[in-house]
Amino acid sequence: MDDVGDGAPVAAPRGGGPGPITPDGRAVAVYAALPPRQEPDIISAAVPAGSSILELGVGAGRITRPLVDLGYRVVAVDGSAEMLAHVECDLRFDRFLSSDGAWLDVRAA
Repeated sequence: MDDVGDGAPVAAPRGGGPGPITPDGRAVAVYAALPPRQEPDIISAAVPAGSSILELGVGAGRITRPLVDLGYRVVAVDGSAEMLAHVECDLRFDRFLSSDGAWLDVRAA
């Protein structure tokens, strides 16, 4: 149980779906099946080709896949080892980091 800042306990979220479920209740297979939307186009319009991108909360790689295909060097970070393992199987990145992003040593990236 966590609290929401006021000291009141809150039950951890519970999700469902096929395959592994992350500690916060997300079904990896569901996130893996989601297609990218306009995010890669928005990013490529703002960030020069070939740049390095730090993507926090990469999930199963919905946005990361197209960024790598566009030639970006992506450091993929996710707090869920289950999600990150899915990304590592599918993609060829320089770095994968398991972290909630709150205490991420970017010098390691």
